[in-house]
Amino acid sequence: MDICSECGAEYLPAGVDEYVEDVVEDIIGNNVESRKEEVYRIVVWGWGDGMGLFGKKKVEGKTKDADAWYNKGKALQNLGRYEEAIRCYDKVIEINPEYDGVFDSKIFAMDKLKEQEQQEELLKTNKTINDIQTALQKAKKLDINTRVEEKQLDTVKEKITQGSLSVALEFANKCKNSLEQKINEYKKAAERSNTKWE
Repeated sequence: MDICSECGAEYLPAGVDEYVEDVVEDIIGNNVESRKEEVYRIVVWGWGDGMGLFGKKKVEGKTKDADAWYNKGKALQNLGRYEEAIRCYDKVIEINPEYDGVFDSKIFAMDKLKEQEQQEELLKTNKTINDIQTALQKAKKLDINTRVEEKQLDTVKEKITQGSLSVALEFANKCKNSLEQKINEYKKAAERSNTKWE
């Protein structure tokens, strides 16, 4: 394996470096969607000369080049990997707090990360609501009183519309657990009554 004496990067077979540079130009230019898998390999697996593609300086395997960290942050941000992008922007700030646009990019990535987390929380809440509705149907078929859980489900929906997703998820889990407990108690009681009669 050949290693570059200037930056410490390993050389790849002929033509790969040009290919990687082409993909990196697409990353920085926000043309990520059509080449997402290639972008992932370059950014995460370090194809080409790794960080060297995002800026040409390396010091003992770790770049001290703010451009490299910034461009890598942008690439990760374009892939929707906001936590990693934020860490790259933090490196830029550490190297050069005056770097043009880094704070705006970090704020953008932080906002997107928050949106992503809220979306994940909403998905979890919606899944739990579906589980509750299934359990409510099951409980009603068994003639189990579900008035409390139905009110809890209304509260969950109200909290979602208010934007209180973590509270909604907490209520949803309590409601789901309460229904599951009632159904299990019903089944145990039914099993006990069946064995008494046999």
